[in-house]
Amino acid sequence: MTHQFTHANGLRFCYDEFGGPDQPVILLIMGLGTQMIAWN
Repeated sequence: MTHQFTHANGLRFCYDEFGGPDQPVILLIMGLGTQMIAWN
């Protein structure tokens, strides 16, 4: 799994993409200090 990063308003965000480009999009935002592995 490769994490990707983007920048906005002086902040750095790490994200993952799953599924196909023709599928609906859902955005999940994890709170400060929690790793992305906390999602079920």
